[in-house]
Amino acid sequence: MTSASSPPALPAATFGFPKTRRLLKRAEFLRVQQGGQRIEAGPMLVFYLPSDQPLRIGITTSRKVGDAVFRNRMRRLVREAARRILIPQGGALCFDIVVVVKKDLPDTLEQQAFDRAMVSLHKRLQKAAARHRA
Repeated sequence: MTSASSPPALPAATFGFPKTRRLLKRAEFLRVQQGGQRIEAGPMLVFYLPSDQPLRIGITTSRKVGDAVFRNRMRRLVREAARRILIPQGGALCFDIVVVVKKDLPDTLEQQAFDRAMVSLHKRLQKAAARHRA
């Protein structure tokens, strides 16, 4: 009799989105949005500001984006893309980032759209970091 073995568990930190990687206060969001640079990345508008701390991300969705269910889904998709793409690869980046989900997005928007946007954003942030260091 064989028992079904489950795949080995990955450490929680691998896929986590800890508080140290998030913007938590309204003042932090406003500082980045008012003083930072702006990038359009697919279904998102991204504001970034150089920081002395490792990469931190804040996500915001306006009521103009849709109803609460849709806004929450968009935040989940952005968070998942950031957790899988931006945070692991952006270890050396020192920016505070605010992601604003655009309005009038289709209901059929999938995770791949946010993944592509995060890959593009990561490349742009690397270039910005190189300019900032020079």
